[in-house]
Amino acid sequence: MSLLDIHRDIIQRCDRVMSEWRVSRASPDGLVLTAIGLQQLHQAKALQRLAETGFHDAGEPLVRAMSCDAVIILVVAEKDSGPRAAAYLEFAQATIDKWVKNLVDHGNLPEEAAKRIGAEAADSWTGILDHYAKQGSKSQRIGANPGYWAGVTDRELFQAVGKEDWWAQYYAPFSDSAHASVSSMQSALRLASRGRLDSGARDKDGLLVLAACSDLLIQAFVVLNRHFGKDTGDLFEELNRRFNETMGRAAEREAHSDHRKPEETR
Repeated sequence: MSLLDIHRDIIQRCDRVMSEWRVSRASPDGLVLTAIGLQQLHQAKALQRLAETGFHDAGEPLVRAMSCDAVIILVVAEKDSGPRAAAYLEFAQATIDKWVKNLVDHGNLPEEAAKRIGAEAADSWTGILDHYAKQGSKSQRIGANPGYWAGVTDRELFQAVGKEDWWAQYYAPFSDSAHASVSSMQSALRLASRGRLDSGARDKDGLLVLAACSDLLIQAFVVLNRHFGKDTGDLFEELNRRFNETMGRAAEREAHSDHRKPEETR
C-alpha cells in the first residue's frame, strides 16, 4: 500500500472520529478546537487532491499551515483551555476587522459589504465570549507580545508544547514555498534553464508532504479526541503502524539509491 493510500485512510478515520464528538457550543475551547480540526481535515483533503494529480510540491504551504493548526490544538487542549481559546477568538476578531478595513481603504470592498462581513464573522463567536465573560472568566495568553494571539511568536509557540521538531521539519522548510524564497524555486529554475516551459505536474513522489500531513493529523486528532472525552485507545494504531512501515521502506529505497555505483546511475 502506498503512502497516498494511507494518507487517504487517515483522513477518512479523522472524519469518522469527528462525527462522534459532542461539542458544547457554549465553550470557547469547544468552538476553537472543533474549528481547527475541521480546517486541518479540509487542508489534508486539498493536499490529497494535489498529490493524486502529481502536484505534491504545491501542497507545501498547506503543510506549513497544518503544523501551526496542530500546535494551536496542543496549546489550547494542554491546559487553561477556555481562557486560551477565548484569547484566540479575541485576536481573530481584531484581525478580521483590520483586514476588512484595509479592503475598504483601498477601494476593494464597499463599506456596507465590509460591515456585513465583520458582523457575520463576529456572529460566530461573540455570543460565546459574552457568555464566558458574564461567568467572570477571562482570556489568557502565554506571553505579552501583542502581535500574536498567544502573546508569543510562532516559533515560541512550537517550543511551548515541545514541538520544535515540527518547526524544524514542517514549518521552517515549507515557509520557503509560502514566501516564494529562492530555495523553493529550484525545480522551476532547473526547468527554465533547460528551456522546458512546463507548468504541469512535476516528477516528485510527494513522500515528505504526505508524511508530514499524516503525522500532524494523527497527533492532532488523538489530542482532540481525548479533549472531547473520547477513548483514544488504538484509534490510529493500525494506521500508524502502516505509516511507519511505509516510511521505513521508503528510507531503505533512498539509502540504496544513494549507495549505488556511478555506472548504475547513468
